[in-house]
Amino acid sequence: MAHEIPKRVQALVDRLARQERLCKFLRRKETGETEILFFLEPSGVVVGIWTAERAIKMGLLKPAGDGLFSEDYSQTFLRA
Repeated sequence: MAHEIPKRVQALVDRLARQERLCKFLRRKETGETEILFFLEPSGVVVGIWTAERAIKMGLLKPAGDGLFSEDYSQTFLRA
């Protein structure tokens, strides 16, 4: 049985189909914690972490391979 794609995840995939890419940004907070943020490039639209991570886990997005160590550390994602 196939999993239904949540509306926010489908909206993200649709945006990537229109020449956008999902970017992952790690920001260090004043407390020393690292916060993960996602946004679309070039529009700059912020994407919720749940939506971005869900799309990646569902295999709807693929890493662009621009991480330092492996695909797991990719900084940008494209439509699969």
